[in-house]
Amino acid sequence: MTTDAIHVEFLAGFGYSTREIAFLELVTAHSGYFVEDQFLAFTGLKRGRALREFLDKLAAHKHANSHSYRNGLPVYHVFATRLYQAFGRATVRARRRHALEYIRTSLIALDFVLANQPCQFLKGEKEKVQFLAETFSVRTEDLPSRAYINPRSGETIVRHFADPFPMFWMQTVNSQGSLITFTFIDSGGLTVHAFVTYLSSYMPLFCRLKAFSLIYVAPSSRLFGEAETAFRQVVLGLDGGSRHDQILRYFQIRMAWERDERVPGADVLYLKDSRRRFPGSETESLYKEWASAQLSGAPPSEFWRNPLDSSRVTFRTVVHGRSLSAFTADMDEQPES
Repeated sequence: MTTDAIHVEFLAGFGYSTREIAFLELVTAHSGYFVEDQFLAFTGLKRGRALREFLDKLAAHKHANSHSYRNGLPVYHVFATRLYQAFGRATVRARRRHALEYIRTSLIALDFVLANQPCQFLKGEKEKVQFLAETFSVRTEDLPSRAYINPRSGETIVRHFADPFPMFWMQTVNSQGSLITFTFIDSGGLTVHAFVTYLSSYMPLFCRLKAFSLIYVAPSSRLFGEAETAFRQVVLGLDGGSRHDQILRYFQIRMAWERDERVPGADVLYLKDSRRRFPGSETESLYKEWASAQLSGAPPSEFWRNPLDSSRVTFRTVVHGRSLSAFTADMDEQPES
């Protein structure tokens, strides 16, 4: 991985070495947080003077602070706006304070990136959006998004790829295109509910790409089987009926609900789950067409009638999370202080 010469020159003025700057680039791009072992793994250094000097520079320039959890190991938060600006990431949310779950997720994300450094990672919202638009002609309305309200101005700001999940690409074997790889980071959840929500929010993008790879990353393999089942159901429409059948059932239950008709409890649960699985303007448009009988009983749309081809989509699971040794299993999920 390379760092722009301008960034090196600016940060070198604070006394950072080239290796330290390269590490900070990774942190600001993928996590915002790190532990000492991650810095040592990246630089190949041993614990000692070099590590202490790096941490002292971060503290002296007020570029980062640290918080020690119950086992006494510090977790460092790189928060300085000017440091993110130096890497062209002034708006990234990683520089703000977060709850413990986000911190754990970010650390695992950095573990994953450090273990896969030869990959061409996309760094930040701007680079991801631009790459997908230029390489695959993906529209912004097909991208996963999250709306934030500025507490001062009241302005609503839409961010794409707000999660801290790494994304990378590689040339296909015939060199005629690129294969994009997404990741989902499970920081130690009890269920795969968050993964299902993630899949639903990414479905419009997945369908536009047609071919892609997804890696489920977690500190243990406990939920790997359930994660694969969820992937097959939500993305491929397998083990639970075709996508066409699933969305038609959703439409039927939704119409009954909106008409204040009696809806069985099981259908109410299916309705709630379907709202998460089939989000976005595409679904709303299809529902309006279907509800007004414009489709005359035909399948709602080519978009839903042609589920993704399982031969062009890959799913795998990997274990990462050594950095979580900074926490204990019984720790309460409280915001960073």
